[in-house]
Amino acid sequence: LLAVVKRSELKSASCVFTVVFIMSDRKELAVVLGMSMMLAFVYHRKQQRAWVRARLRAKLAEIMANRIPLPRNKLASETDDERINLPASLGSEGRLQLGDLGTVADLLDDGADSPRFRRHLERHPIEAVLVCMGSDAAAAVAKDFEKRKLTYLGLKGCVDEEGYPLLELHFKTSCAFIQAQLAAAAPNGCVLVHCKEGKNRSATICVAYLVAQERMPLTQAVLHVWSQRPIVLDNQSFVEQLIDLALAEGLAS
Repeated sequence: LLAVVKRSELKSASCVFTVVFIMSDRKELAVVLGMSMMLAFVYHRKQQRAWVRARLRAKLAEIMANRIPLPRNKLASETDDERINLPASLGSEGRLQLGDLGTVADLLDDGADSPRFRRHLERHPIEAVLVCMGSDAAAAVAKDFEKRKLTYLGLKGCVDEEGYPLLELHFKTSCAFIQAQLAAAAPNGCVLVHCKEGKNRSATICVAYLVAQERMPLTQAVLHVWSQRPIVLDNQSFVEQLIDLALAEGLAS
């Protein structure tokens, strides 16, 4: 029995068993009763977590119900849709920027073809870039980043696939980079987080950062991102990873 009980549950359930064992004069009966109570406790916890997960899925699906479809072979930054063609400004200070590959192109030429982007850049000067497309993608534009004196980091092997353990493999590194660069660029400098389309890998990292570092409840964090970029998070496995993170952080609401 103990081998199949998760550590977090085992600690609490063992307390129940110990109390029953100590208080009972009939130790054999105490063992049976204690084991039964442990099983009931574990079952209740699993049912409770399943209910919370289902409730969160439903809330997130409701938030993201009216998704803006992207034109075929176009990035959000390449459209004329003013709801999605600028980076999202996230967090309490708006210094976490979420964009796509086109955002990087605009950044590197100072928004030469986009007056709106130039104005955005004046308000939100980007000083560092987190490339959620693999280290090769970052290396391909390394000289351009260095020429503009932009600090950058590429996440090695980062892919947008169902089942890919994005947060397990990359969140710790991403979080440390974002924190360090925001501190270095204070008070106004920003960090751009992007992937190809700016909707799954980079969006998941941004939502996770808002939950873990700014202590936003998951639904609030997703709503915050969605309100500025209503194309994000159609990789369901990434959504599940965000739910796992929120549960672990006590912010599953």
